[in-house]
Parts: sequence; structure tokens; C-alpha cells
Amino acid sequence: MSIYHEIHRLHRLGFNKSQIERKVGVNQDTVRKYLEKDFEEMTEGTYILQNRTKKMDPYADIILEWLKELRYFYYFQNQLIFQDIYFSV
Repeated sequence: MSIYHEIHRLHRLGFNKSQIERKVGVNQDTVRKYLEKDFEEMTEGTYILQNRTKKMDPYADIILEWLKELRYFYYFQNQLIFQDIYFSV
């Protein structure tokens, strides 16, 4: 939302779209889109994006478990490799 406010502030100060694009660091199409939307439309769209369900949500717990297991696996694998190198010399 801060980008939205900054774009509108610069537009009120008289900056054109390409100047706003360079100053804010977003695409000119984004500047145009944000200038076309009023505050209510922008907050509604932001709320919808933040509160939608993601496709991976049902699998989050199992994926986190897998990642934990892999982390321990790679830790022990690296320990074994280090021991082989260190003690074989």
C-alpha cells in the first residue's frame, strides 16, 4: 500500500508516469493501474490477495517434516564425509 500512496503523492505533485516509474522503481503499467484505482478498490484487492487460500496449504505440515528430515540427513552425511577425509589422511 505504501507504493500506492507514493504513486498518488507524486502524481499530485505533477510528476508524469515515466518519472514516477523511475522514482518508485515499478513498471509504467503498474503506475497506470494504481492511478486508475481508488483507495477502496486497492484495499479490497489487497485484502483478497492476503486472505486467499494457497494450493500448498494442505501440504505445508508434511513438507516441513520432509525438510526437517532432509536437513538432518544432509548434516549426518556431511559429518561422515568430513570424518572420512579427516581420518583417512
